[in-house]
Amino acid sequence: MTTKQIVSLGIALFAMFFGAGNVVFPLDLGRVMGDSVPFALLGIFLSGVLMPLIGVIACVLFEGNYKEFFRRIGYIPGELLALVCMVTIGSLGAIPRTITLSHASFSWYFPALPLWAFTILAGILVLFFTLREGKIVDVIGKYLGPIKIFLLTAVIISGFFTSSELIHTDFTALQSFTMGLFEGYGTLDLLGAVFFAKLIILSVGKEATRNKKVFITGLLKAGAIGAGLLGVIYSGFMITSALHGSQVAIVGRDQLIFALGDFLLGRLGILVSFTVAIACLTTAIALTAVFSDYVSNDLFRGKLSYKAAVIINVFITCAFANLGFEGVMKVIVPIAFICYPAMIVLCLVNIAYKTVGFKPVKIPVYATLAFTTLRFIGWL
Repeated sequence: MTTKQIVSLGIALFAMFFGAGNVVFPLDLGRVMGDSVPFALLGIFLSGVLMPLIGVIACVLFEGNYKEFFRRIGYIPGELLALVCMVTIGSLGAIPRTITLSHASFSWYFPALPLWAFTILAGILVLFFTLREGKIVDVIGKYLGPIKIFLLTAVIISGFFTSSELIHTDFTALQSFTMGLFEGYGTLDLLGAVFFAKLIILSVGKEATRNKKVFITGLLKAGAIGAGLLGVIYSGFMITSALHGSQVAIVGRDQLIFALGDFLLGRLGILVSFTVAIACLTTAIALTAVFSDYVSNDLFRGKLSYKAAVIINVFITCAFANLGFEGVMKVIVPIAFICYPAMIVLCLVNIAYKTVGFKPVKIPVYATLAFTTLRFIGWL
């Protein structure tokens, strides 16, 4: 793989990861943390940057075959865990969440725009870009991704050049770190990372079979670029929000970035809405492609075409997005709390299996699932 291809794939990975949760959670966390933001950054780096990179590494080592990846814990349990992860990042979770945040970006300036009408328009755009599966990563990496990075960077730089100071808070280092850790879970990037590997391999095509060692090395470098970009943007968002948190203290978290845009950029704040729309669109396209491929090939065993799956999934996404951002979050949070730690463990033991022959997998994963389930229902 050439350097240009690696960089393009890295940008594509970042663009696919960076959706609604990646905008909302770091900004909201920075606003709350104030001068405790460095410890929160460590937490979100661990769960929101390092973990997605580990997910990419794990699935790349399985050559994008997430069936083999999940079935190491058993055929039926593996199928069920894959289904839960897919539903969470698919049409009942992360995809409608991106649509609701994109709507929030426009309703900040056009409050009369109804959510139902916007979801239809967004669904048409996602449908248009997603139907050609093999071209998705190329479009995101070459066009949508760079636009997203440029606009996000403009918001951050404007925040740094506007004088303000960090507000003192009484959070301990451990409290700040823990809050950052859990906000990183909410991005759901680890779940997406496991499935994005197949999409990337599909985009590269025949090059994947020429020299597997070089190809895997190239994908790992691309993963590092994507994770690095996530870390830079998270840092910028959290520090910007921490610096100006008092000016946007009463704004809802789904509209926090637009309030900051208004405060920092004035009339140019509308560019923030465009930024978020691009961010959400690229993530929605990638997730819709991955979820539709899963529905077509795994759930229906090829009896439902990819294009038909895309159409059905976009329709469900539009319907579910009408719950609004917080309504969608009520569905996502329990699943993320229970399944995310188990996915981390599965990624780590699968990496160990592929690299050093470490075979135990069921006990670590099942024990983690049992602990988080009991913890969630209040028995621990």
